[in-house]
Amino acid sequence: RGGRGRGREGGRQQRKQSRPRSQNTNLISITAELNIPPEHRRVIVGRGGTTLKWLKEVSGVNIFVPHVQKNNRRGRSTQQEADIDADTDPDDTASSQHPVRVNSSELSSILHAFDEISRLLSDTSDIDADFISCIVKMRTNGITTPVDGKLYMQRDVAADTSNGRCLFSGSIRTDPTNSLHAYSLETTAFDEESVSMVVDNILFVDSSLERCHWYYKEMPLRNCNHNSSSTNNNDDNIQSVRQIVFLFGSGRDNCDVFFEKMKNEICAAE
Repeated sequence: RGGRGRGREGGRQQRKQSRPRSQNTNLISITAELNIPPEHRRVIVGRGGTTLKWLKEVSGVNIFVPHVQKNNRRGRSTQQEADIDADTDPDDTASSQHPVRVNSSELSSILHAFDEISRLLSDTSDIDADFISCIVKMRTNGITTPVDGKLYMQRDVAADTSNGRCLFSGSIRTDPTNSLHAYSLETTAFDEESVSMVVDNILFVDSSLERCHWYYKEMPLRNCNHNSSSTNNNDDNIQSVRQIVFLFGSGRDNCDVFFEKMKNEICAAE
């Protein structure tokens, strides 16, 4: 009887802990393949891999940045992760054949990594493209659903008074009429509880938006040179936190409406 009791208690505790405050979409596995030009990959790696390590820690994803292929002692070709050797030629032919891979079991973590990578590329590289092509592979119940999409650059966020924009847009390869869209909104007026109340009000007025989801995140900023030094004073630490809301869902029209309503609420509060 004691064993069964502990089992029931553990089950209740596990169920309680599995209820996130934000709406989240948990899948078995999500892998994003980003076609970042080899000459710009150093930006997300950093000196000695410090930026890459930081990206993994703050977003909770695994990131693999290939930069060269070498033959091991058995003559097999292996990929090397570009977080150690800063002197490797970024234009290496082998590197350009392999995309940067981002992996997680949560879509919200993937979007967080997307946002950080997009900002790094926009702020610290001379990339002139408006987006990076990518493939998001969502695997659940043994079935993989590929989404062909675009990760948009965030280069003019500071000049955008609305503090919000489309982060990712893509269509499902097996059903081009179905799509996945994600947006990011920065806020200084709303905490997670406030966002939850606003979303509840939006859905109460327009129930057709129930397929849209949201995720709130407070994330630390990196300074402009992406130095991982911890010598900043307390004031610097307070100012280096971003409050951001990710909105995502299927269907461009519904996602656009959800985004616009949320953006209007945030702009009105700030």
